[in-house]
Amino acid sequence: MTRNLVREGERNRKKIEIVLAESERGMTLSEIAEKANLPVSTTKRHLDILASTGMVHVEQYRGFNLYRWNGKEMRQDKVSLSEEHILFIEAMKNSWGKPFIRIKERKYGKDVGAITIDEEHVDEFIAKLKSISQDINDNFTK
Repeated sequence: MTRNLVREGERNRKKIEIVLAESERGMTLSEIAEKANLPVSTTKRHLDILASTGMVHVEQYRGFNLYRWNGKEMRQDKVSLSEEHILFIEAMKNSWGKPFIRIKERKYGKDVGAITIDEEHVDEFIAKLKSISQDINDNFTK
């Protein structure tokens, strides 16, 4: 029973992903639900999940949200923190063709969150990681 619900959820999310990826513009919740042939409440729940993992960009306007597919994946690498805990590091392009990096966290087969780093801040992010790595090597490994 639980597996069927999980599969159904995955199918519904995939429908929403396809609708947004094929759209030339942002879409409202009701437009997405209609095009995906899903109830609005189901669509909203899955859009919240997709937004929390960085797959969907949400723009808030007075009285409604506009949802956009967050781009095409150009490259993906992964870092295994444990057997059931993985970070996916993805180079992507957003709907306007601007590159960014998304770091998505997955635990026990479930996406639990993500951050995005726009192109202007990638070098700064890498420099901070290198600095922290050096501090760890200098101060904690002796």
